[in-house]
Formats: sequence, structure tokens, C-alpha cells
Amino acid sequence: MMRPGSVKFEAKWPPIKETISATLQLKAVKRLDWNDHCSDIYTLCEAFPTSFADKLYQETKAFLELFVRSLYQQLQALEQGAMVQAYQKHWLAYHQGVRYLDNLFSYFNRVVLAKHRPSSDPAIPSSQTPQRKLSEDSPIEISQLALQTWKKLLLDKLVTSLVQALLVEIRRDYTRLDCDLTMVQDVVYSFIEVEENNKEQPLKFYQEVFEEPFLEETREHYRREASIIIANSDCYEYMEQVVQKLRDARRRGQRFLHKTSHTKYMRECEAHLIEDYKDDYLYAHTGTMMKEERLKDLTNLYFLLSGIPRALEPIIASFEAHVTAQGLAALSRLQLDKNPDVVEYVAVALGTFQKYHDMVRDIFGSNKEFFKSLEKVCRVFINHSDQPKQPPKAPLLLAKYCDQLLKKGADSLGESKVDDKLQDAIALFRFIDDKDMFQRFYTKMLARRLVNSLSLSMETEESMLQKLKHACGFEYTAKLQKMLVDINLSAFIMQEFNESVKSSIMSGFSVLVLQSGAWPFQQQSLTFRVPEELVNIISKFEAFYSQKHSGRKLIWLHQLATGEMKLNYLKKPYFVSMSTFQMAILIAFNGQVEQSYSTLAEHTLLEEKELVAVLQSLVDCKLLELTTDGVSEVSLTCVLRVNEAYSNKRTKFKITAAAQKETVQETEQTQHSVQEDRKLVIQAAIVRVMKSRKVLKHNLLIEETINQTKSRFTPHVPMIKKCIESLIEKQYLERVEGSLDTYSYLA
Repeated sequence: MMRPGSVKFEAKWPPIKETISATLQLKAVKRLDWNDHCSDIYTLCEAFPTSFADKLYQETKAFLELFVRSLYQQLQALEQGAMVQAYQKHWLAYHQGVRYLDNLFSYFNRVVLAKHRPSSDPAIPSSQTPQRKLSEDSPIEISQLALQTWKKLLLDKLVTSLVQALLVEIRRDYTRLDCDLTMVQDVVYSFIEVEENNKEQPLKFYQEVFEEPFLEETREHYRREASIIIANSDCYEYMEQVVQKLRDARRRGQRFLHKTSHTKYMRECEAHLIEDYKDDYLYAHTGTMMKEERLKDLTNLYFLLSGIPRALEPIIASFEAHVTAQGLAALSRLQLDKNPDVVEYVAVALGTFQKYHDMVRDIFGSNKEFFKSLEKVCRVFINHSDQPKQPPKAPLLLAKYCDQLLKKGADSLGESKVDDKLQDAIALFRFIDDKDMFQRFYTKMLARRLVNSLSLSMETEESMLQKLKHACGFEYTAKLQKMLVDINLSAFIMQEFNESVKSSIMSGFSVLVLQSGAWPFQQQSLTFRVPEELVNIISKFEAFYSQKHSGRKLIWLHQLATGEMKLNYLKKPYFVSMSTFQMAILIAFNGQVEQSYSTLAEHTLLEEKELVAVLQSLVDCKLLELTTDGVSEVSLTCVLRVNEAYSNKRTKFKITAAAQKETVQETEQTQHSVQEDRKLVIQAAIVRVMKSRKVLKHNLLIEETINQTKSRFTPHVPMIKKCIESLIEKQYLERVEGSLDTYSYLA
């Protein structure tokens, strides 16, 4: 663009002024005229030899002042209600017109004002230019000039009347009379927008002239409202009304307040509608609402208190007490000390959790603190024991529940249903403190399922282990995983053995080779004479395995072995599955109808306790009978005979071995074994802590030991103390001289 020559200001200014006036009043301006006046402003700014930029600025400033003074004269002559409506109309037009003026004076703002700024180098970002304070007479952007003029010559003079008119309009909204909140919004935002170029304190004017008076009005209004509601309503009606008033307040505040004021406004509402009465009014009824589970009232209570710092703490405490009482009552009805139905136990425990989980979600807004409290109290009633000296029943009952799901027969539920129920079991498992106790029971039951081929499927077993691993980590399921590996490897071993033998020595012969450290079976030194019919095949397998794995020793657990025997001495043949001990007894009756106890003992070499139990199982199932009439118990002097009159509807059935039946004594032994293992775990944790800390106070040692072991079980403090004393005796620790509650580590 070429630099203009000589220009007469008096010829260019009048049409520019008319365009400014029309723009501020949002009147129509022809596009051609608009473009011409943009060029005229450029011409005046770049006139040669003398620029008219300063004169253009001063004339524009004078016109804006004249224009605003004219509006002020019009507004001050009106009564208050009409004045605020007229102010809204003129402000909206003026504010929009100012934005258009920025476009009209774009060359002036970009180029001319650059000479008055700290740096005119466009390559230097404004944030990096040295700051230089401009004088009051320095020119500023036209939009900024227009807003300053409006504030100085009009708003500052009318603001008191405007604010009073706004408060009157807001009071009308309080009483649900017709009011114009849009007008309130426009006028209030004019207090903010008029300072939009004030980068340091853009909200100062708004806060001083409107926010403070409005908040004071709010305090007085809600003090009066609260006293009226309290005087005429009970607690539940009070909550209903206050909830509605808070919702109205939130709607009102979001409509016309700046976002920084909205929080202050709601705090004032809550302070005078809720906080002044929460202790003596709301909290006093919380227990009743929780006990009766008045869901609507609890919803209102949470709505009222959730925005007040720490106000929910008494509600959470009441919630904890209620859920604990409900959980303990629900489980006490099952009579846990009398072997309750495990399916019912899981349904009740999980149902209680789910019920209050839904309450937290629906009533308490999924509040994290309520969820934490729910998990805490679920641990309380699930791990509760009616007998303080006895461990909780939860680990055993949950292990039995999983055992039922993972056994054959559960497939009637469908694979997806079984998986859903196992997921429910894991949800309950997370609340159990004695996870090591559950692990021990689960391990024993898994071993029985695998050894007796009772598992629903290996895929389901693997899925359950993955769930436990996800909940407790790899170490928790390491031995369980080895058990599954042993079963799979045993199948390959038997395949190789059968190929090496290449003859059917015994149909269906199968061996499970198990790692002694992974399985919960005791390597009992039982004396047992293997029947001659089995000796040959066992010897062949031992030779085969020794050749494949030199250095390994096989220990036969005959008490776990089973087989199928065909009974040919009855009217029709029967195929009976039984233990190896039972088979050895029946084989002794080949060619003999009667056998004495002493003869059977010599034939099998079984110990007295084991032999009596096996004989009794055969008598109970009526394959054998005692020769003495009226006697049903096996004794050391008894004589037994084959029951040749035996009959059964089934031609294929199974006899349950006595050793397979879970006894109370075995459960107690398992619990005692876990307690002994815990001592070793605690001692190891203490040594780890002391090895890293060297010297530690008694209470801190207790605390850190609990932290290290709580993922598997929660140790009792007396047990930790005994373990400390034991480690002192073993010279791992010693008491610091002169201090009874401080320990030091001995390397």
C-alpha cells in the first residue's frame, strides 16, 4: 500500500464519526462505507508530511465521552426499575458496538499504538518485552478506551442504584414472583466486562460493587428463611424444603454470578440453612434414618451435608454402625458354629455387601469415603467369630463354597454361571483377613479334587487360580499352580509308560506323580502289604520312572489310591470303585467266605486304627457282615464274612473311604498348623524390619510387622510379642541397654 499524501482531517472525520455513532447504537452501516472509512483511518494515520493519528485518537475519545454522557443523562432521569432495564439495553448495544469499533480501528490498534508500546519489534513476543509503565495520556486501544469511558462517565455514577435495583429483582426470584434474571445477568456481567482489559485485577470492581452486597443480602435472607422453616417443620420436612432452596440457589447462582462467586454464594446458603442447625437438628435424627433405612431422607441428608467440609463424618460413623449390626445379625441367623449351608452363607454375606454397596451408589453419590467405610465394616462382620479364642469361620466356609462350584456336578449351572459365582467368591475373599487360612483349606480341597478326578474341568481350576493370583499375587498361588502342572505332567508320564510296556498288564492303571513340596499330603509311614495282583505293575512303573529320572525317589501314598473291582460272586456282576485298602481286604476273601480280624491284619499289615476304619466302611456298605448277630461295630476279635445276599439297583457304584471324610479334628489340625506357620512368618517379618532399621522402638516394630503381614493375615499383638521374645532368645535381637522398649539387630 502506497503512503498517502496531503490529507484534510476536517473532510475525513465527519463521516468516520457518523459511522462510530451508528456502530455504538448497532445501526446499519453499508459495507462500502465501512470499507471506505477503514481506508480513511489508515489515510489519516499515514498522512504526509504530518500524521493525524493523535488527532484522530483525541477526537474519537471526545466523541465517546460525549456519547456516554448523553446516555447517562437519559438514564439518570428514569426511576430505578426503568433505569436498570434501559441500562441493560444500552450496554448490550454499546458493548457489541465496541467490538466492531476494534475492527474499524484495526490499523490504528496494530500499527500506530505499536510506537507507544515498550517494543515495536514484532519478532519479540510481548511476554518477553521489557515492561514500561505508560502515562495516563498515552493512547490505548479503542475498545479499551470505550470501556474506560463507559465506566468512568456512566457506570461509576449509577452503580449504587443499579445494584439496589438488581437486589430488588433477585428478592422477587426468592419469593417466586416474576423476575427478569436475564436482565440481572446482563447488568452483573457488565461490571465484569467493563474491566476485561484489566489484567491484574479483572474482578476487583465486580467484587466490590456487587459481590459483597449480594452476599450480605444472601446472609440476611437465608437466616430469616431458616428460622421460619425450623419453627414450622419437623426434621424431614425441613430437609425437603432446604434441598429445594439449595437447588434454586444453585440455579440462580449459575444464571448470573461469575464462577468465582458461585462457591462463595453456596457456602453462605449452606452456612445459614444447614450448618447452623446440623448438630442439634440433622445429626440428632441420623441414627433413626439409618436404622429405618429411610432412603429418601438419607438422600436429602447427603445432599445437604456433602458440600460442607467434614460434615459427613457423623453420617459415615452412623452408616458403619448400622451396616455392622445388620451384617452380624444376618450371619448370626445362619448359626455358623453348626456347619451352615455354604451357598446360603455366601449369599447372605455377599447380599449384605451388595445391598449397602447399592445404597452408597444410589443414596450417597458413590462417595469414596462411604465405600471405604463399607469395605471396613464388611471385614468386621465377615471376620467376626462368636468365640473370641476361635478363628473366624469365613475362610473355611468360602473354601467349601469354591469346592462345591469346582466339583463335577456344578456343570449343570453352565460355565458362565459358574464363573460368575466364582467371581462372587473372589469379591467375598477380598474381605477375609485370614487369607493364609483360606489358602490352606483351598489347597487341601483342590488336592482332593485333582487326585480323585472330581474337578469340573482343568480350565475352570486354572481360571480360579488366576482370580486368586490377581487378588493376592503370584506367591499366593505358586504351589497351587504346581499342583495343576503335576496333573498335566502325569498324563504325559503315563502315556510314555504305556508305550514302553506295550501290553495291557492291567486295564486303566494310572499313576499321579506329585511333587512332595507342593501337595498337602503327609508322607505317612503306613505299613501296607500291596496285593499280589498290583505288585507286578507297580514294580514295572518304578523301574520305568527310575530310568527316566535317576536320583528321584517315589513314595507311594496307598491311602489315596483307588481302583475298580468287579464282584462276580453275586447274582449279577457289580463294578465297585473303592480305595486300595478296601480292595486288599476284599481280595483276602477270594476262596474264603469268612475271615477273622487277626487274619486280615496279617494279610494287609495295616495298623489297628486304619484297619478298623476300612473294615467298618465295608460293613456299613453291606459288602461284608459280622458273623455275630446284633453287632454292628468292628472289634479286634470279630469275624467277618462276605454278604452273598447283597444287591444294589446300580451295577456300578462307589464306596466312600473313611479317610476321605472331612472331620472336625482335621479342621482343627489345619487351623493349628496355620497358627504355627504364622509364627515363622512373623519372625521373618521382624528380622527383615530390624535388618533394615537396625534400632527400633517397640511400637514401631509392632506396626511395621503388621504392615508386612496384613496381606496374608492380621497378626495379634500378643503373638508378635512372643515372636520378639523368641528372636531375643535366638540372639537375632537384643534390648538396648537402658531402654526397655527399644530393640537392636544383632548381625
